[in-house]
Amino acid sequence: MFLQDNTGKLLMEDLHAPKCRFIQEYQEKLSGKIYPKVIEYEFSQGDKQLKYTLSQQNELEARDAAAGVPKLISLFLKLKGLHPSTTRNFALGQMEYQDGQTAISRKGEMIYEFIYLGLTVKDKMENA
Repeated sequence: MFLQDNTGKLLMEDLHAPKCRFIQEYQEKLSGKIYPKVIEYEFSQGDKQLKYTLSQQNELEARDAAAGVPKLISLFLKLKGLHPSTTRNFALGQMEYQDGQTAISRKGEMIYEFIYLGLTVKDKMENA
């Protein structure tokens, strides 16, 4: 992750896995899997901190790639821990940036996709 100002100056860069926390979850109806409704990411570089929160307002579309595949393929996917699915969501995004001298907060509406290949995701992502 990196953050630039409006002139292209690099403000911060985090090349490590972010801290990730599920704040609220919901069960997606098509795939039956648990998806994040509100998710928070934290990035850091020295004394620079950035927190990014996505708050889903509503699900626009869902796809379950495992639905409708032959039973043998479905069993194989499950044995491999796979169940590919995707949601497209309308959300509010909020960014909070601090570098020890400056604090910047921005928020706005957005559309994002959450691509979810496994049977579960929270145990693979959450680490806060």
